[in-house]
Amino acid sequence: MVHKKDPLRRATVPIHGSKPVRPGTLKAILKSTRLTPEEIRKLILCKCP
Repeated sequence: MVHKKDPLRRATVPIHGSKPVRPGTLKAILKSTRLTPEEIRKLILCKCP
């Protein structure tokens, strides 16, 4: 994922088949994005192409 306004702000989200992302890994990913919880919710619920 790459931030639209700040291309240096990016996050790598691991996808390994049907395994869920572990809580600690998810927390680290979200922290690295420097997004607020509300911004994350908007991105998850976005019906963007």
